[in-house]
Amino acid sequence: MPLTERRSTGRETLELPIRLTDGRMGRATNVCPTGLYLLLPAGALIPDWIRVDLTLPSSRVRVHAYGEVVRVEQLPKATGVALRLHHLHLSRRERHDA
Repeated sequence: MPLTERRSTGRETLELPIRLTDGRMGRATNVCPTGLYLLLPAGALIPDWIRVDLTLPSSRVRVHAYGEVVRVEQLPKATGVALRLHHLHLSRRERHDA
């Protein structure tokens, strides 16, 4: 029996570095208006809620997201985390011209 797609919005595949508020680094590999899929270091302990910071490419816009973990996948070289967003805040990085 084929699986039925349950997402109500489309996803964009991308590769962006992220930082968790505890300082751990990872990558966002896709994003949609309601969630993110993250790759964190293999074996990482994953809380029920995560805060993520990332910077949009070719931009000074920083994204601060807070979401609920809805799925964790132990992959061979990483831990995959599906995050349902509950709060999203955008800010601008200060430009430091020399």
